[in-house]
Amino acid sequence: IFLYVGLGAFTLSFLMMGSWIIVGESTGIKIKEQYARSLLLQEIEWFDKSNPNDLISQISEDCTRVQEAVGEKIGTFLMTISMFISGIIIGYTEGWQVSLILTGALPFLTLATILFVVVIQKSKKVQEATYSVAGGRASQAFFSIKTVKALIGENHETHEYEYLITYVKAKLIKFGFLAAF
Repeated sequence: IFLYVGLGAFTLSFLMMGSWIIVGESTGIKIKEQYARSLLLQEIEWFDKSNPNDLISQISEDCTRVQEAVGEKIGTFLMTISMFISGIIIGYTEGWQVSLILTGALPFLTLATILFVVVIQKSKKVQEATYSVAGGRASQAFFSIKTVKALIGENHETHEYEYLITYVKAKLIKFGFLAAF
């Protein structure tokens, strides 16, 4: 019976996640189209006040977040909740003694999961902020490459970029160790 339950869960999970990812991609495409339309309707002065490099990266990041939220995150959340409820029901019907003992460990597992999520979220914020700064510096250097080259600033720009990448690498390693425990 467990083999059939597993095969059914696999098939339904695959179909559900695929459907949610398709919905997320469709939503992301619609949002990008709306962004493009709204940019075309802006006054010229608005573009003088806005940095085009930041605007493009911000639009891309926002669309990616929406795609992930609508696609993977909702699908994963629904699948996890349904698996949890199904597991509790099957566990209590097949072996209630062991299930009762394991249910007592749920608060500790929940606390560990919450701590893990907090560490991962903090590491993602640090990563995004540092990569944004590094990407901005790299874009700035590339767009004014003639000036950088004329002032012999290649080494300075390279060192600044490498410093930021090394900084984020060290932070992510630290967060990785925290997440492992």
